[in-house]
Amino acid sequence: MERHLTLKETAEKLGVTLRTVKRSVTQGVFRTVKLDGFVKISIDEITAFQEIQAQGVSLAGAALTGKIAEAKTLSLERRLDRLTEFIGFDVPVLSTDASNVLQRYAEIEILLTTKILPLSDISFVVHWSRVFYAMGEEQFAMVAEHTADPEPWAKILKLATRMFQERPDHQGPEIERAYEYLMVGRRFMRQAAYFYVRRQHGTHPANRMFREVEGGLNYKILSIAFPPE
Repeated sequence: MERHLTLKETAEKLGVTLRTVKRSVTQGVFRTVKLDGFVKISIDEITAFQEIQAQGVSLAGAALTGKIAEAKTLSLERRLDRLTEFIGFDVPVLSTDASNVLQRYAEIEILLTTKILPLSDISFVVHWSRVFYAMGEEQFAMVAEHTADPEPWAKILKLATRMFQERPDHQGPEIERAYEYLMVGRRFMRQAAYFYVRRQHGTHPANRMFREVEGGLNYKILSIAFPPE
């Protein structure tokens, strides 16, 4: 069972005042629950913050960085909504059935060995952009289960990166917007991969693997405020 501390106990553990902890709760640094008549904070969140605190970041600094990270996330979501409205498609729900997982995995392997990808084909780019965006932790778990791939995120991330790096130049506004969506899809997929690795192997391995984006301080604070479901 998950342990929780009262606000006073949290303040003592972090070496700050009770007022500072209350202000941090208001600012969204910590999520609270009411247990046994007391407002409490999960010990996991407190421990996670201590890792950040060890880097010299104060609660006030965490609150500011968290707000910036949240704003960036909301901005990214609005951008995706605009792209979805403009291009006219939604995000699919990917099947976790073994046959579908294996088929998708095989398609990715084939594309990675294909010398020239149809990267001027809007339907091809849109299809895989939607797949990238829809990839979640459950998808990576099923890939690992059905293929025994120890890095179930690696090949599809490699495909997304290759598609973006080899994208054609000056192909018109529609294909440019399709690649914008691909970039957004890749970013969300990396987020899912980070949380998958963190759940399976711990925070430090996940930060090492995704250090240029998800391993950064902003993302650590964001993952505390907005943990994966």
